[in-house]
Amino acid sequence: MRTSFVMSIALVLIGTACTKAPQQSADREVSRVAYVRVVNAMPGGSAVDIFSGDQKVFNEVKPNTVIPYREIPRGLTTFRARWAGHEKDSPLAENIEILGHKEYSTLLLLPSGDEKTVDMTVFDDHEWAPSAGKAKVRVVPAIPRMSDIDVYSQGKRILGGVDFKDESRYVEMDPITGDLELKRDDNQQTVATVSSLRLEPNKAYTILLVGNKDKPRTIVLEDRVEEKPPMPTGFPAS
Repeated sequence: MRTSFVMSIALVLIGTACTKAPQQSADREVSRVAYVRVVNAMPGGSAVDIFSGDQKVFNEVKPNTVIPYREIPRGLTTFRARWAGHEKDSPLAENIEILGHKEYSTLLLLPSGDEKTVDMTVFDDHEWAPSAGKAKVRVVPAIPRMSDIDVYSQGKRILGGVDFKDESRYVEMDPITGDLELKRDDNQQTVATVSSLRLEPNKAYTILLVGNKDKPRTIVLEDRVEEKPPMPTGFPAS
């Protein structure tokens, strides 16, 4: 009789542990995070603070500055930019985003189309790894009224017609060290050159065209890559 009682207690304890497991898993789910970096591509002006909801997550981001990735709670959030130290003021710019678990994103501050205010855009840095031995490159023009940008490598056009604020598709390239030229599509005038760009195999890069029309320049960012999952095999014949 005692043996039966002990076994019953053991089964109850096992059942209790099993019922707690989903809750513990859910708690871990809630704590998951995304990763966000900030690029302040404004050609000048004061530093800004970046908020996620009501929480300040980046402090005093100066123009022409890149802040590395930081953990941000995943899920729906509104990013807001305010002049540094002016936490109660209306935001200069804002953007509603859904951040996925362990996903990487870039928050870009840039001049608005009329060049009078600050604009904000967020783009995804989570990219499938390139083909074995290759590199991937994309371009984002962040200078108002500068659109239709073509990208050349070793005299060959690899991307064409990229507009202001748009992120181009990724293009695969051989891993080289050389110049990357950004040209106007209408007259093929060189706007900016990334000198001696080193593209390493199995990596992805974003080239930002920043500054102003009189003094354009580039910022090179390394993005995050992830191996593509294998294609599912067919089900075995029954």
